[in-house]
Amino acid sequence: MRQLLFALVTALVTTGVGISVNVATDLESNWWAWVAVGVCTLAAAGVAWWTQRPAPTGGGQTAIAADHATIQQAGRDIIQGPR
Repeated sequence: MRQLLFALVTALVTTGVGISVNVATDLESNWWAWVAVGVCTLAAAGVAWWTQRPAPTGGGQTAIAADHATIQQAGRDIIQGPR
């Protein structure tokens, strides 16, 4: 459900940017249209920041093999269950 929300909000903001740029270039001297372009661009940046997954924290898993070699697995590479 969260991915659907991300997709819908991203599509909405992207459409807003496109429409505001179209209106602003048609009206040229109307500064309100250019303010709308700036606001929609900032909204797009906010959505991009909001949809980013947090970076994995902490170390990975380490195991020692029979020949005393170190085996490491990064935490971000471990998948737990279906996505």
